[in-house]
Amino acid sequence: MVNRVTDILCDGFVKREVGENTVIIRDGHIIKIEQNIELKAIAKPRNKASNVEDNNVGVVYTETYRDADRNIRIYALGFNSILNKEPVMYYIDKGFG
Repeated sequence: MVNRVTDILCDGFVKREVGENTVIIRDGHIIKIEQNIELKAIAKPRNKASNVEDNNVGVVYTETYRDADRNIRIYALGFNSILNKEPVMYYIDKGFG
């Protein structure tokens, strides 16, 4: 609830203070609105991060080059996860796409 409005005339504009808000008005148009907001600090977490092993998480790998038009193209795609003993690589043929 607003209990006080203050208008101050300064150099051809009106500075209107309404609670925590300040509005600058010139020639009947709002030029600027300011609002004072008290921001609370974010509390630092108290627990320590721990590593969790997830067998469903893996790595996707791409190899790229720039073509004659300077576009980036992928020529190889690979992946590895705990489910594979060796990384799996696929090389894309130049005639593809």
